[in-house]
Amino acid sequence: MITLDKRELLANLQTQLNDSLKLAISAANAARNDATHEQSKAETQYDSLGTEMSYLADGQNQRIVALKSELYELSQYSPIAGQFDQIQLGNLVCLEDSANEKHSYYFILPFCGGSKIETKQADVQIITPQSPLAKLLLGKYLDDEIITTFHTKTHYWITQID
Repeated sequence: MITLDKRELLANLQTQLNDSLKLAISAANAARNDATHEQSKAETQYDSLGTEMSYLADGQNQRIVALKSELYELSQYSPIAGQFDQIQLGNLVCLEDSANEKHSYYFILPFCGGSKIETKQADVQIITPQSPLAKLLLGKYLDDEIITTFHTKTHYWITQID
């Protein structure tokens, strides 16, 4: 059984979000500069480079707002501690695939769904309560079996709840 530190996972997540924010800001600035550049001015009615670049800049700005929101939520979040029998929001859960005994780790958080945290011990997938997997997990107990039918029918055992 692997022990993962939730505070360390959250610190890694914050670093990832900050890196993504820097990249999004850089991309938005580049797209904004390209949209307003002299060579982006339409020469014919079919020349849409400037318009496309402005759409790209707008999309990057939306990504910046989302990342700042996630960073704020993360800064306000305190991980729950203790021993848990039943899965709830804030738990780190290990599932064992009954077919090949492969272990997968999931951190149920109210934000950053879809993010992945890579550590030396294991990769951890962030899922939100709205995700199909979290809906299956929430309220379950240690040693319970869950069956997913996302791609194929797979049986998992809940082997760890932190």
